[in-house]
This record gives sequence, C-alpha cells and structure tokens, in this order.
Amino acid sequence: MLFDLAERPWLKASFAPAADVAPPPPLLLDAPDIRAPSIAIAHAAVAGPVASLGCYTLRGAVIAGPCHATVEGAAVVAPDLTPAYWRKGLEEGTLGDAPYRCGLPVRDVAYPVAVIAAPGYREYGHWLLDILPRLWTLAESGQAPPDMRIALPSDTPAFGLALLDQLGIRRDQLLLHDPAAERLAPDRLLLPSLVHTDYRLHPASVGFYDRLVAQHAAPGTGRPSRLFLSRAQYRRSDMPGRHLVNHETVRTVLEACGFTTIFPERLPWPEQLALFAGARVVVGEHGSAMKNLLFTPPGAVVVNIHLLNNTQSQIAALRRHHLIYLGAEDLRQDATGRVDYQVGIASLSRCVAAALDVVGWP
Repeated sequence: MLFDLAERPWLKASFAPAADVAPPPPLLLDAPDIRAPSIAIAHAAVAGPVASLGCYTLRGAVIAGPCHATVEGAAVVAPDLTPAYWRKGLEEGTLGDAPYRCGLPVRDVAYPVAVIAAPGYREYGHWLLDILPRLWTLAESGQAPPDMRIALPSDTPAFGLALLDQLGIRRDQLLLHDPAAERLAPDRLLLPSLVHTDYRLHPASVGFYDRLVAQHAAPGTGRPSRLFLSRAQYRRSDMPGRHLVNHETVRTVLEACGFTTIFPERLPWPEQLALFAGARVVVGEHGSAMKNLLFTPPGAVVVNIHLLNNTQSQIAALRRHHLIYLGAEDLRQDATGRVDYQVGIASLSRCVAAALDVVGWP
C-alpha cells in the first residue's frame, strides 16, 4: 500500500522547476571489443524529464524504518523521493518490512523532523547522489525551521556523520533513532526531494556540487590530473565485494602513462574534492568512489571498468564528461558472493589512448 505524493503536489514547496536532462556526450569508444553493444543504448537513454526540486511537508506522518515515512500505514512515495527500484522494492517487500512494522511503539516528537536518508545510506555513493543533496533542497525550499531535527538511523556509518560535520551540521541537530525498535511521529515531517528522478540529475544540481568544491575542497595546487581509482584496499565486513584480478598489471600500465593511483577511502574528504575537481582523465572500477566525478568539471574523460548500472552516464550528462565503458572479462562469483574479474590490457591501453587523444598526451 502506497501513499503517492505525485497525486498531492500542493504539499511540495518547489524552488527549481521541472526540467529535461540532455543526452550525455556519445560514448568516446563505441566498439564491441570494448563493451557490450547494449551499453550504448543504456548510455543514451539517460535523457528525459526530471521533477522540480523542493520539499514536501506532511502532518500526521510516521517515520518508519531507516528512511521511510508512512501515512495511515501506507508507505510514502514520489518520483522525486523514490527511484523506481526503491518503489518496486516497497511494493514487493524486498526492501524489508520496516515501513509496515505497525507493532513497533511510536515516539511522539514535538518538533519538525526532516528525513534525508535513503536505502543505500551505508554506501558513500548514495551520500553523494541521494543524501547530502537533500540538505540543499531542504534549505533552498525555505522549509527548514530553526527547531528542526534531522532523523538518521542509529547505525549511520561514521563516514556519513563526518560528512555532515564537514557541512556544518551539529550533532545536536540530529535525531538518531533505532528503526528496529521504534517509529517516530513528528510535529511536521519534512521530505526534501532528491536532486534526480531515477538518477536523471536535475541541471540545477550542478550548482550544489560546485558549491561543495568551492567551500570544502582542500587548498593547494600541483595535484595530478590523471587518476586511477583503486579498490584494492577497499574492504567492507558486510559485503563480499568485487576484485580486479589483474589490478597490479592495470596499475603498472596506467602509471606508465602518467596516472597517479589513489585509494579514495583513505583520503580526507576535502582532499578528495580537490583531486576530482582538478582531474582531466579518471580510470576506475565502477563503484562509490567513481561518484566523486560529480565534482569533476566538463571536458574530463572517464574510463569506467566493469559496468554495474548507468549512473556514470547520468553523471556524464550533468557534467558533460566523455565516457568510455570498459567491459570485464572472465567474470566469476564464488560461494561468498565475491566477484572476481579482469580487464584486457590491450583494450585498456586502447581506452587510455582515446582518452589522452582528447585531453592531450603531455
């Protein structure tokens, strides 16, 4: 059962009108030995409409689960709050039963509460695409009263809290709650919109990402403009992950072409902002770290290894990046769920050559 806010537009205060997302630049290499033919179709399909930016205000709503809201037991959805795969998960129950745990006690909260979390709140990429921008849409909508608190699940990862610290959100502004133990009934529920509709990024959102760089990037010059984003040191205890079997060979080839290998998760966030804001060519495995390309200006070239979905195409549409998808070879998955794969070195070299043809070889 769903409570669809698309049928109640009067509940939303908008500050940026609905828009159309332009197609991204064509794939820089469109060859079957580089990627599957279907990828070019998925890449071009990111164009389309995106909803207005703003914030919904609800009364009588209950916060249920880590990031959901309900009205009279129905889960609240909207195109600008609920990407299609989240909505499908709510309809089919694959996101869990959190929104419908009617037996949990309800705690009344006598002040306005905003929900900014998303189902992927434990992943860095979702913080960049889904969560942090909602602070911006909340502020720009003019719907954030001084006594407002921001609801977050109590298991919000430390890096997420650190990002909020970086943006000036005080800990006493947060309302941490255990979604497995209680539901929250605020005086008013504020639901700021995402900056995308099914990850079609609103053109106005480029201002948000530029502002993050301007306000929070580490100072200094002389940083490398060619980056290889390595996942070799990335570990999560709750996820088996992915493993590039010939990582060291890939690293050697790229460093011989002037690339600097970085491990983004080991760098302070302001340094990450500065690195990506100055990047001209980025090679990396598909994953959260590649979402940092939201901070990379137009004209950059991106080589995305092992396509998982088309979010990098969405970012390319917003940032006008030249994009190459490099397919993986010998894809394998073991009993733990870990995926091992490798890339063809000749294909990688061809991708790098195409990238440097665009930005210059020196």
